Amino acid sequence: MVRASFVVGILAAVAYAADNCLLASMAVETFQTYNETLGYYQVRDRQCRYLPNTTAFQGIGNLQECTRNEMLSYKDRPELVSLTNAIFPTDAPRIDFINVGIRVFPKSTKWPSKLGNLRLSDMAVDALPSNLPLSGVSLQLDNVSVANVSSFGTVHVTSLTIRHTPTLLQLEDLDWTLLADLDMTFATVSPLAGIRFGTVFSKLTVYHSNLTNWTMDRTTFALLDGFELSNMTETGLSFYNSSIRSTCPVDAQGSIASLWRRHNITQATVCVLDAPNPSASSVNLWAAMGIAAGAAACISLGVAFLLRRKFKSDTDDLKAKSQITQAPVFTASEESGVDLKDITMVRLDDKDLELLQPLGAGAFADVVLATYQGETVAVKKLHAANVTIDQLHSFVAEIELLASFDSPYIVKLIGAAWTRPANLKCVLEFMDGGDLRDYLIAHDRDVFTWTDKYVHIQRVAEGLVYLHSLDIIHRDLKSRNILLDSTKGSKLTDFGVSKEDMQQTMTMGVGTYRWMAPEVIQDKGYTISADMYSFGMVLSEFDTHDIPFSEFKNSITGLPLSDSAIMVQVVAGSARPTFRDDSPKWIIDVAKKCMAQNPDDRPTAVAVAHIIRTNLRELK
Repeated sequence: MVRASFVVGILAAVAYAADNCLLASMAVETFQTYNETLGYYQVRDRQCRYLPNTTAFQGIGNLQECTRNEMLSYKDRPELVSLTNAIFPTDAPRIDFINVGIRVFPKSTKWPSKLGNLRLSDMAVDALPSNLPLSGVSLQLDNVSVANVSSFGTVHVTSLTIRHTPTLLQLEDLDWTLLADLDMTFATVSPLAGIRFGTVFSKLTVYHSNLTNWTMDRTTFALLDGFELSNMTETGLSFYNSSIRSTCPVDAQGSIASLWRRHNITQATVCVLDAPNPSASSVNLWAAMGIAAGAAACISLGVAFLLRRKFKSDTDDLKAKSQITQAPVFTASEESGVDLKDITMVRLDDKDLELLQPLGAGAFADVVLATYQGETVAVKKLHAANVTIDQLHSFVAEIELLASFDSPYIVKLIGAAWTRPANLKCVLEFMDGGDLRDYLIAHDRDVFTWTDKYVHIQRVAEGLVYLHSLDIIHRDLKSRNILLDSTKGSKLTDFGVSKEDMQQTMTMGVGTYRWMAPEVIQDKGYTISADMYSFGMVLSEFDTHDIPFSEFKNSITGLPLSDSAIMVQVVAGSARPTFRDDSPKWIIDVAKKCMAQNPDDRPTAVAVAHIIRTNLRELK
């Protein structure tokens, strides 16, 4: 009888595996899943094989069959990086992520409908989750850095705890009308501006914290000042060993006022604006000051003026250049086959877009300086000639992909404009520093030091962490596709390149293959590890300021090696870019690991980002 039950269990497990084998296309290798038949959690790989439960898994899969009302806790798992396919148990009341590698909370994640508490601790994330259930979730952040601080306004929770802020936190223009309870403990925040509380807000805790430059309207001041001391009860104010010190923005119509004076609290001054709501100018001023403070704390990159390119010229003459407005020509039947419905949600009015002057050109597209409703933007549009209908389809797919991104390390999509498919335009945020390749050419190593480079290297790595967490391969990582800005830092652009686009780029002689992994050159199957090879090549650029393999010479003529000769050596594994002897050893070590010939030997983006953060902490 026991033997029969055992056999039934095994058969059930096999049947379960066959019915749920959906992991082969995933970027991460191992997933946690739940086996309803056997009644416990299991680890599976991309071949849908069951692994020992002690296996370190990189992603969370389908756990919805677990009906036990129990919390889930993931602790000290730096290899856990993906929630893209996560489906949590409906009844899980609490989830803890403590010292895990997750940076991105995709909208595809299915959270428990009965989730009451979510705790993030000892983590660095791109943004806070924006799709938590609207059922009264309490979010606790303990020693968590958040790159996109605007996401504090899109995380809809009823209770928010911010503890042990690792860096200066900026809280501006946030919709907290659903928030009932705010706890700031061992927190350093500056500025606080444009925070909108609702009538449900009834509890504020400020312990061992330093808050500066809090600007609010009179309604908010009256709400907060009306709190009674609570001594940690359900509602009211708990204020201990903390200070709030504020000054008003120079152009603001407001005055300094003290909160809770009737409670004998003397360290709480805020700027109260005369207008009903904080003006856009005052909020923007504090935003500028906050960005400057954050940049000073994180970056010694004294290139605010060096990065800025000047694109001043006669606007009337530039608009007369017809090439920036010309579009490719397709037949009516070809255009009718282009489906734009998936990008209608980001469609802009083409009449609000004014094209000014060319900025650059790629294999199949031009980039044009433009304005959209008075804001400076960059517009990507297809060449007017020698463009195929397949490339138009790829262009639509690229815009759709960009629309799904939300990361401070990826160039932001403003929207798309068109009057017909052929003149489709991708409108992107403008990066005033140009691309990394031009910057490396224009600045020697004495001006662009490693201290400055570390910041850009870290941002590139974090950009790859974001893309890879979404199972997306950049495919064309190189210095030309890393854009710089004097206030926004560096960001990745121009990804999702198709095989056809790659081939055309190579025929143009721009040398994209110099950054390509051997398996990509050979057109073999490749994964996100191909991006890590390219990252190693980018590190060589940071080191030498030259493109990869520029030092390779013909032994007879002394001339630079031909492109095809380098290509053969890359595939054979006999070509590696050289590094300077005075370069940081840990940078060289990372680069060499990334450029391993075997894709399986290359580190992941998460691992590289961790190495970078560790070394930067030691340098500080």
